[in-house]
Amino acid sequence: MKILIADDERMVRLSFISMCEELFPGMHEFLEARNGKEMFSLGKEHQPELAFVDIRMPLMDGLTAIEELSGLCPRTQFIILSGYSDFSYAQKAIQLGARDYLLKPPSLDDIKKIFIQAEADRTQKTYEDNQVFFYETVAQFNTYCIFPKLDQDIAGSLSAYLFCVDYKEPEAQKQFYKELYKNIQRDLNPLIRLSCRYSLFHLPEGEICLIIKMPQSSRRPSDILQKISSAFGVPVTTFYLQGGSLEEIFHKITSAMDLFSLRIFCGYGGFLDEKILQTFSKKKQLLNLSETIENLQLAYQDRDIIQYEKLLQNPFSFSDPYLEKELDWEGVRKYLQHYFQLNGTVNDFTSLYHFLLLGKEDMYKTAPVNSAPNITEKVKQYVEEHYMEDIGINTISSIYGITPNYLSKIFHQKEGLRFMDYLTLVRISHARRLLTSSSTLSVNEIAEHVGYRGTRHFSKVFQKLTGQTPSDYRRYRPER
Repeated sequence: MKILIADDERMVRLSFISMCEELFPGMHEFLEARNGKEMFSLGKEHQPELAFVDIRMPLMDGLTAIEELSGLCPRTQFIILSGYSDFSYAQKAIQLGARDYLLKPPSLDDIKKIFIQAEADRTQKTYEDNQVFFYETVAQFNTYCIFPKLDQDIAGSLSAYLFCVDYKEPEAQKQFYKELYKNIQRDLNPLIRLSCRYSLFHLPEGEICLIIKMPQSSRRPSDILQKISSAFGVPVTTFYLQGGSLEEIFHKITSAMDLFSLRIFCGYGGFLDEKILQTFSKKKQLLNLSETIENLQLAYQDRDIIQYEKLLQNPFSFSDPYLEKELDWEGVRKYLQHYFQLNGTVNDFTSLYHFLLLGKEDMYKTAPVNSAPNITEKVKQYVEEHYMEDIGINTISSIYGITPNYLSKIFHQKEGLRFMDYLTLVRISHARRLLTSSSTLSVNEIAEHVGYRGTRHFSKVFQKLTGQTPSDYRRYRPER
């Protein structure tokens, strides 16, 4: 911790520092102020965690210095050091925000108790600050997905890690996410004490997103997360993004969500940064092929032979002769072996096409066309019955025993829109009905009735989809 000692007597300052060093050798950085003005200047510049302040000092007394610094140093805990036991001083100091009042000379035990309590308070405050960052980030991201503009942006050194996990079994994926959450929290929590803030949440399509805010740019979180990603021995592709504000990082996240399929060719199961994404996202043919392979994998998993044959109608061909050499064919093989129970060599586009043809033959040999009821119809029915609840892609996928990634992709493929967009349309449709049919329900009550926990977010979404605020929609509603 940074500790400021403000006292006009040099021997008092040196004695106090000596006692602190005796208790906690080499653990803290000390700043010395000879008067109130020096205290103000050092406090404003260095933002100490603890400030021990004498009341009677030249140029500016200790109480005045605390009063002027308290708004500028929100994290500083002020402790009064005084030779006077006058209760009015203590009362005034507490009113100004001082945490404690010590009579000079303090004992080692007095100082030790102050330090222990200050550290406990500091730790509690940092974790509370991180919770605020978490809730604010998630709420802002949910709004940004509908309305891509933030009312209140957060500036700073921000980075995002998007974990794209390829699992075929929902229970295994659920267990992996639990382990991933636990490992990230274990390894990042110590960084919170260094003013790092992080938010860990699910994206609309089921992947995990981690946003980290550091006081300054650092490789440390990236190094930690690379180790975490590679420690599980399962296909985890991590997309790494950086930005100078929350709005910028949100823009990059939503853009990267449309490029997840590129992991097949650009480092499957590895750590992909923005340079890789920028290079290959410009190659539209490759992006289209990546999406086609994912759709083929979904059809193969769903035993949908008709869809599989439709996707394989045209051989893969590219106008860029150098592209084939730039791709990670080892990663392509890993992806195919993970999802297709087939043997085959894949090292170029031609052999890739022939491998996928084997998938069609395998489907004809091993199983008939899937005649089970369309999973998307079940999902739509579930949404219609539970839209007012706190549901998402993870909730529904666990009910039907499939992975969130699979459900998200198959829903988008068959319905032509993302699951979260469909859920939003259903909720707003019911909100419109309630606004025109019930004059007794307030806008806030209607928001809660259709699954929104806040009027502000609900109103933004409603206006984006209808062109009117809920209040205006009700005011100018058609005659019933």
